[in-house]
Amino acid sequence: MRKLKHDRSANVMAFIAFFCTSLLTIIPILRHTYLPLVDLPNHIARHYLATVQDGPLDRYYEYTFGLVPNSAVDILWMLLGTGLDPVDFSRYTMVFYCVFLIASTMFLSRVLHGRWSVWPATSALICFNACFFWGFQNFIVSVPFAILSLAIWLWSEKLSTTQRVLLFAPIAFTLYLLHFFAFAILAIAIFGREIQRIVEAGKAWKGMFLRALLLSAPFAVPIAWLAFDILFGPESPAGSYTAFGSLSERLDVLQSAVIGTDLSLPMALTVTASVTLGLFVILAFAMCSDSIFGGLAIAPQMRGSLLILCIFALIMPTWLNGVAFVHIRFPFVIVALFFSATQWRDISRRNATFIFITVAALLVGRSVALDDYADKHSKQVEDFITLIQDVPSGERLVSVTLGQDASDRQLWHIGAYAVTYRDVFIPTLFQGVHALKVKPEWAKYASPAIAALPMSTFFKDWKEGSVPMALEYTQNWNEKYTYLMLMGSPDSTFEDMPELDEIATRGLFTLFKITTQQ
Repeated sequence: MRKLKHDRSANVMAFIAFFCTSLLTIIPILRHTYLPLVDLPNHIARHYLATVQDGPLDRYYEYTFGLVPNSAVDILWMLLGTGLDPVDFSRYTMVFYCVFLIASTMFLSRVLHGRWSVWPATSALICFNACFFWGFQNFIVSVPFAILSLAIWLWSEKLSTTQRVLLFAPIAFTLYLLHFFAFAILAIAIFGREIQRIVEAGKAWKGMFLRALLLSAPFAVPIAWLAFDILFGPESPAGSYTAFGSLSERLDVLQSAVIGTDLSLPMALTVTASVTLGLFVILAFAMCSDSIFGGLAIAPQMRGSLLILCIFALIMPTWLNGVAFVHIRFPFVIVALFFSATQWRDISRRNATFIFITVAALLVGRSVALDDYADKHSKQVEDFITLIQDVPSGERLVSVTLGQDASDRQLWHIGAYAVTYRDVFIPTLFQGVHALKVKPEWAKYASPAIAALPMSTFFKDWKEGSVPMALEYTQNWNEKYTYLMLMGSPDSTFEDMPELDEIATRGLFTLFKITTQQ
């Protein structure tokens, strides 16, 4: 009876922890219409174009919904969201991501340890990670599904090989459609687990190896599909650029679980992220020594998965086949799995109280910091939207900056709101890895994966035939576009440009009409 009461009490405490941590992460998201997530405006515009028919933008864009391995939120939009405002829908998907990430780590912990626990709710600390701030919407929404799938895989070890193959065939295929990198995380984690089981089998390793080969069958179809696309599919408009990256970009891996790398984020977010990283270092040492808060024990079933994921996180390239920031995709997932896999060995009430206060303070601090950041960003977006009311539907707008130092990267894709709110063409909507394309006759008016560039780029003197494909849209800009939006105060350069007729200024933005457009 006493054990039953203890279990019920633990379940109640776990639910309270889940509710409170979820609430702290979603409040700043729900309070603001426009979130400071770099790529999010482009995703919002794509969802808008997916449901608008016979509009002014049909002249420029074509959206063909299809099964591509980057479709998580697009599928949700087509199934659930088409009656909603696409801006609100994107906010709700971010709420879903935060809540589901915490829930999935707690569920995995339940599978590993046999009981509900408060501890994995600490994963709320990594909801605001680099992938979140960069606005990798489809990927981060897919990650909780990958964690949940890993929990199902571990639970299914008591089933027969045939049952597991039949169970996981649809799971693996669906996760691949949601996002390739979420699928890759699951496949690598399972690979690590099966290697661990083979090693632990001792003399019976051959039988375990054969079983592991059979269990790989659910992953064969997605991998074959990927190989076919790479070898025989049409070339992606985003290109196939691949690069490992510099040493400094390797260091980004270490901090990407709690902060946006390569972004100028507010001091409050940076400080709370630094303290959170410090806490993670202490927790890592706690796995090695019982003298630190009583020590952290890791579930034996997760050792292989965590080890192989850490290795892959360190060797991931920064660019892979035209996709950027690949190296920051794994770290926050590894930390989430760490919270699921660990439990305290012999923690005292005093130490538990200290950790609780520290985690609670960090969660509140990060929530308040994001709320303040989102508030300032929302005001900037509102200024932009006010200005574009002067741009007629069907026109072509190009956004520029004064230079890299003048550019807030959270505003790199703010021009996409002109698509959503004014049916205006912009050259920088994502193409290639999504279902959206610019019609062939407008191909030189757009770039498939680029942000707002400095105005100086538009005046660069290229040798004939040497213009990079990604910058083709900057050539003869005064003939291609009808309006220009400047992020930053106009300098003397703009005074000597008779083709630009200033219409209005609001906040950070100045809108010009291009008068020499043909």
